[in-house]
Amino acid sequence: MFFPTDLLNIGFCQIEMRELESAMEIFVKLKTSRDEIGINSYSIDVGLAFLNSCVGAKKEAEDLAEKLYVDRENSQLVGTGYK
Repeated sequence: MFFPTDLLNIGFCQIEMRELESAMEIFVKLKTSRDEIGINSYSIDVGLAFLNSCVGAKKEAEDLAEKLYVDRENSQLVGTGYK
């Protein structure tokens, strides 16, 4: 059994390994159930925007990127990510 954060991490690992179809399945599944599972939707949208750009879905990628940009501009949160 996987927790939503596990699936998110697996999805990002699949992106790194260029397993784009498998990653897309995970991110779409997470997007459709994000309200139920209470996971950070920002991370899901980042993954989907990148995947859409990789598979040539330019309009979807642009729409998500614009949404992310607006959300970032309106956000009061400041943080640093580490890898």
